[in-house]
Amino acid sequence: MSSYEFDQSEAIEGAGGYLTKAGTFHLILSTVDPEPTTKDGKPIDGLRVSGEVLDGTETSEVGKEFEFILWPPKPTDKNGGEMAKRKLTRFSYATGFIASHAPGQKVVIDCEACEGRQIIAKFSETTKEDGKKRLELNYSDIYHVDDPAVAEVPKSADAIAAIPKALRKAVQPVAAKPAAKTNKALATAGAPSLDDL
Repeated sequence: MSSYEFDQSEAIEGAGGYLTKAGTFHLILSTVDPEPTTKDGKPIDGLRVSGEVLDGTETSEVGKEFEFILWPPKPTDKNGGEMAKRKLTRFSYATGFIASHAPGQKVVIDCEACEGRQIIAKFSETTKEDGKKRLELNYSDIYHVDDPAVAEVPKSADAIAAIPKALRKAVQPVAAKPAAKTNKALATAGAPSLDDL
């Protein structure tokens, strides 16, 4: 009989494998692939984004890998491709390829330059037509690490400190929007974020 001896890990849960719990996470990108393929080599029309969880609302997921596809907008989509455009726009802002939202303006994402960039993204559990549950990017919930909308999301302080100053976002005050006549609560100014996208 042959055998193999080793010392057990300190914990069974935690790092290793893929993201398995829904939540909002601080992520570091390892690959942004503009020509992804399926496991059997068939091309996928989309942008595959992958990397590692640095921190987040579910600490058991730290160290796990993540992956999602940003699909190209199509006129045949139920919303005419607007949700796909929104996801791509928010990803471009979060990774620093655009400084602000400019509707209709062309954007080029340097996929190789994405390596090492950090974002915040929310994942939720969905049930597919075949009944299987899986985690997916929650709508267009992709944020720059400095976005006030995700200020309360746990982040890796060491990783944040390593972000080059040129890729940080200064928080600018936003002027209050005029309130609707029926809702005075809308008159208060909120923190600046991309939630208007």
